[in-house]
Amino acid sequence: MAFAQLSGIGKTYPGIVALHDIDLSIERGEVLALVGENGAGKSTLIEILAGMVSPDSGDLLLGGKRQEQSDPLRARAAGVGVVHQHSYLLPDLTVAENRALRRGYPRTQRGAIDWSGIDRDAQADCQLLAGTIDVTRRADQLNAVEQQLVELSMALAEAPSLLILDEPTAALPQRETDALLGHVRTYVQGGGSVLFVSHRLEEVFTLADRIAVLRDGALVWLGPTSAIDRTNLVAAMVGRSLDAAAHAERKIIDPSPALTICDFGSEDGTCQHIDLTVYRGEIYGIYGLVGAGQSALGHALAGLLPARGDLRLYDCDLTQLSPVQRSASGLVYVPGDRRLQGMFYALSTGENIALGAEGLGWIDRSQEDAQVAELMERLRVRADGPTQPVGQLSGGNQQKVLLSRGLRRHPQVLIIEEPTQGVDVAAKAEIHDQLRALAQRGTTILFTSSDLEEVLALADRIGVMREGSLVAEWPGHTVPREAIIESALPRSKRTEQRVPQRAVHKPWRLWTLYLLNALLAAVGATLAPDALLNARDILLNNTIPLIGALGVGCIIIAGSIDISIGSLLGLSAVLAGLCDVAGLPPALSACAALTAGSIGGWLNGWLATRSRVHAIVMTLGTMAIYRGLVVEWSGGRWILGLSEALRTIAHGAFLAVPFPLWIALFVWLVVWILLYHSRFGRSLYALGSDERAAAYAGISGRAVLPWVFALCGLCIGLAGLLQAARFGQVQTNAGVGFELKAIAAAVIGGVHIAGGRGTPLGIALGVLLIGQLANVLVLLHVPAYWEGIFLGAVILSTLALEQRERSS
Repeated sequence: MAFAQLSGIGKTYPGIVALHDIDLSIERGEVLALVGENGAGKSTLIEILAGMVSPDSGDLLLGGKRQEQSDPLRARAAGVGVVHQHSYLLPDLTVAENRALRRGYPRTQRGAIDWSGIDRDAQADCQLLAGTIDVTRRADQLNAVEQQLVELSMALAEAPSLLILDEPTAALPQRETDALLGHVRTYVQGGGSVLFVSHRLEEVFTLADRIAVLRDGALVWLGPTSAIDRTNLVAAMVGRSLDAAAHAERKIIDPSPALTICDFGSEDGTCQHIDLTVYRGEIYGIYGLVGAGQSALGHALAGLLPARGDLRLYDCDLTQLSPVQRSASGLVYVPGDRRLQGMFYALSTGENIALGAEGLGWIDRSQEDAQVAELMERLRVRADGPTQPVGQLSGGNQQKVLLSRGLRRHPQVLIIEEPTQGVDVAAKAEIHDQLRALAQRGTTILFTSSDLEEVLALADRIGVMREGSLVAEWPGHTVPREAIIESALPRSKRTEQRVPQRAVHKPWRLWTLYLLNALLAAVGATLAPDALLNARDILLNNTIPLIGALGVGCIIIAGSIDISIGSLLGLSAVLAGLCDVAGLPPALSACAALTAGSIGGWLNGWLATRSRVHAIVMTLGTMAIYRGLVVEWSGGRWILGLSEALRTIAHGAFLAVPFPLWIALFVWLVVWILLYHSRFGRSLYALGSDERAAAYAGISGRAVLPWVFALCGLCIGLAGLLQAARFGQVQTNAGVGFELKAIAAAVIGGVHIAGGRGTPLGIALGVLLIGQLANVLVLLHVPAYWEGIFLGAVILSTLALEQRERSS
């Protein structure tokens, strides 16, 4: 009985028919392999099954129920689990919380999120394939292999009815690949269904019960695995027969040393004591298991990792040269992760190829265009032209673009990691042909690959790395596959797993804020005539900025921004003042201010999510509108003589503590509970961390962002009410510059300006720091403009330290 049934599925994008009239079933207890070239429609079909894309036509049944709406949460609830080729882990969240976002947050008896339970459940799930990974680490601290193992472990542990694996082994070494395939077989034997997408055809023939072939959006072949061989399968995929170039021993055209490495290694010890000579025109392949050091070696050779030892390119000593200088000398590096390290997705195909080859000098555009066109033709880059955005190209063509960029620098030695990772068989054959032709013209090639078949097919010599060292070497055309795998295995006989160690987080930001605030408090207490009164005034003066910073901080955590909050504060204060002078009760004046702030904030969020314009531009427009309404409604005059009843809101006290302090504390607690103990609050971190991955977890920016803007507006409305009550009047310039201080306080307090990080405690400390800085400057009789200078210096220092932390 079929779990998934697709009938007449079609999907069209502007100018592209992604899928056409697809009829396909996925039976329970089977592995159905889905194969095809990049751009054949596999990803679109996966996205439809996962609920991320709605088909234009046809029906989708999951477990016998027709899926009326496309939604990732609905698909997951129906029993669909997906592991995509590229990780959908949210980079700023821990591994454990990534799992919780997908599976739900366990609660304590008091209703709060059980954070220890989240870690415990995630560690149990990861035992399948990623047992040594610390689940309290942020996802962006994991390498590509670790991220993939986490994704696979979580998907298998969830035990969905249909498990979709999209290129699951593309980034995995052989040992991890074998372990994964074993778990998949066990899962299928238990009645699960698997849709297996892979360009590694040997895995397809080993694992799949049936094979479906897509070409140009159409299903061109479907049948049992036993009914087709590799040659005919490739022909079905590409629409023609593809002659696989048989690997034969090549004669090195000039056996002179091109790249000489002596006692070479990275300073962090991930690769060490490497001695290697690669000759002119030779293709040298390096194979190793995950963490064996081959990636670190590539980075160290390119100058991207601090290294020690001797490195020579012919007669040129490269040891002390920078990455740019090494590239200019003829040592060109092509990274293995095109998505994170290679492609510039905001640029066109031609711009990606041309980037960096000219240094910082003048560009001859006609010569550049001619070179780009020649490289695109030479490597058979399938694109509408050099102006087509590179993100619209298939994975194989993006890989060719990356290689084209390296070739445009005219390398004498080309170091390339994972040259065909995630590309189809036709693109792989073309890239291999290009590398062989390049070597035949005298270029030396040193490549690393986790695909052992690729190493065997392409390399003239093969080196094996193990535990950071180069431990074995063979001629490429004679070595048996088993010998390579055996030499790559760790020598240790221990089988027990390493106990995961909790990641050591360095809360330097909070400790720095504590220290600076303490220092400024000490200076202020020394300079002020009455230290206690001075401290009380600082706290009171910063209740309004704190409320505003907490509101806008939530927006920034969610990956957006609102620069209209100063004008919205002025508008809220004017409405409160107008209601008060009209004789309305303070409660109605307060409602007017809070309502104006909430509606204005929600409108900002709605406009920001419904347009393709960045929120900073959109709120720049609403800032002007709100400021204009302030002038219109106030008549351009100050609103004076507000009632004592309204002023009590700011000047009254409870238990000898002024009302504004109680209000600010209440807002802080609400924001803290919201961010740390509600799915809505955790959704803000997810959106700010990676909106694409958040969508996969079922979090819609369109659904969430208007409400966080409304929450910020509510805070701003409250701040406007307090400002009117505190001063007993409303000026027409109320709130001018408020947005800058509120945003600065949030950023200084640890809210990352790009989203995904930040805490209410940090925001409060940031507000206090700015307030104390202003107080000390006043006590020292320093001109007011110096406050801005010092504030700017603090912001720049904060951003520099944060950037250093993120890159470490």
